[in-house]
Amino acid sequence: MVLTIHDLVWKEYGETMRFPGRQIENFLTPRALARADVIAVVSLFTKAQLEKYFPSVAHKVELVPGASVLDGSDQHQASGGAASDGAYFLFVGTLEPRKNLPRLLRAYRRYVQDNPRALPLKI
Repeated sequence: MVLTIHDLVWKEYGETMRFPGRQIENFLTPRALARADVIAVVSLFTKAQLEKYFPSVAHKVELVPGASVLDGSDQHQASGGAASDGAYFLFVGTLEPRKNLPRLLRAYRRYVQDNPRALPLKI
């Protein structure tokens, strides 16, 4: 079984989560880690955090970056490509303070002000 761990926010920043979610993570994650044959992590930071809190599973941890590999041929540069083909910026995440959505919205507003043919933002 392969288990993917994106973060250990429940360990480091548990106060940013709702209590039930934090309790579920605290109960299920150690059990899932123990059962996994391979633990895929999406960043070196997550790998280090996992090995810090769960050193007994360090030998199962593999880095598998989650970012796409872009070839640079995209026609829509941040400097103002047209959105005619359905291209857009996408935010995928929970609406929690730790996701810092207000900062994203401020940055997007600056982008739109500087780019008359700005791509839309979908949340």
